[in-house]
Amino acid sequence: AVGDCDILAPLLVILDNETLAYSCFKKLMVRMNMNFLHSTLMDDHFANMRSLIQILDSELFEHMQSNSDYSHFYFSYRWFLLDFKRELEYEDVFRVWEGSLVRHTTCYINLFYQPI
Repeated sequence: AVGDCDILAPLLVILDNETLAYSCFKKLMVRMNMNFLHSTLMDDHFANMRSLIQILDSELFEHMQSNSDYSHFYFSYRWFLLDFKRELEYEDVFRVWEGSLVRHTTCYINLFYQPI
């Protein structure tokens, strides 16, 4: 499917083993499938992102609303779909994935992680 290679490629780079990369890929697909099984989950991601931006960067939030209503956050769909793979360089993708895959205290940890 479209985007699968965006998820699989970094795994191949990190693991340098096709069998292990495929096994990890399958597990990631199970995790990411939750975004689509429940039609409201992506809307929840958008709402959570909107709330975080409003709280953490109110100036940006106001700017977004004053220039056009981007508060629905549909532009971030690809971020959640591909775990930021297309927006960042590999080294930064690895850092984001490491933080988001931990899921220590919340399943929304990827919303709190700020790449350096």
